Amino acid sequence: MDSTGAAPPTPQWRGPTIPIENSRQVAMLVTSAFAMVIPTILVGLRFWAGHIIHRRLDASDVCILAALLFTIGLHVDMYIMVLRGGFGFHGQDIVLRFGMDTLVLFLKCILAFPIIWNFTICLSKLSVLFMYANVIPVPRMKIACRVVGLLIILWNTGGILGALLLCRPIAKNWDKTIPGTCGDNRLFYIWLGIINVIVEAVILLLPVPFILRLQMKTFKKVVVVGMFSVGWM
Repeated sequence: MDSTGAAPPTPQWRGPTIPIENSRQVAMLVTSAFAMVIPTILVGLRFWAGHIIHRRLDASDVCILAALLFTIGLHVDMYIMVLRGGFGFHGQDIVLRFGMDTLVLFLKCILAFPIIWNFTICLSKLSVLFMYANVIPVPRMKIACRVVGLLIILWNTGGILGALLLCRPIAKNWDKTIPGTCGDNRLFYIWLGIINVIVEAVILLLPVPFILRLQMKTFKKVVVVGMFSVGWM
């Protein structure tokens, strides 16, 4: 404290990135790195295999490529949260050590995360449905894929709008001092996750009735169902 009795100003962080000081930060960075590298390799192998057998690109390929780009964007957002937004530290520590602007950036990235996630999930699921329609080209399967695909688009559109409208005005997501209201963030994410699990189960089971009708031994049917399951996962 100086001679005037005023407290010294809080030192502001000036480094290029937030220091990596705890296991939470390391875990998020490593997980995001794997979550970008592994899908990139798998999608690359898919396109390479298609090139080898001279298969033309279709809607399933376009959707999975777009989903990959959004996946990378999702984890770039995570990297920004950790390296520039202080993710891994408590909110109060972020403000005291790195300044209010850092916390604002972190909260903006938090808002962007479910929006990018919904695009990623929607495109990856549509890719699987297009694949089903190509592999099992019967009218009932195509109709089922269209119905489920429409529900997925509506659900993910709702997820994006929900993220944008959870706080009104939108700036209240990162500035709690302005007038406005916010919904239950935790409940929103819980329901988003529950519905995602239900939709994944529906997609996983969608081809099973058609496979069971095939004229082949039970063991082969189980193998085919397993191959579809592994391919979707």
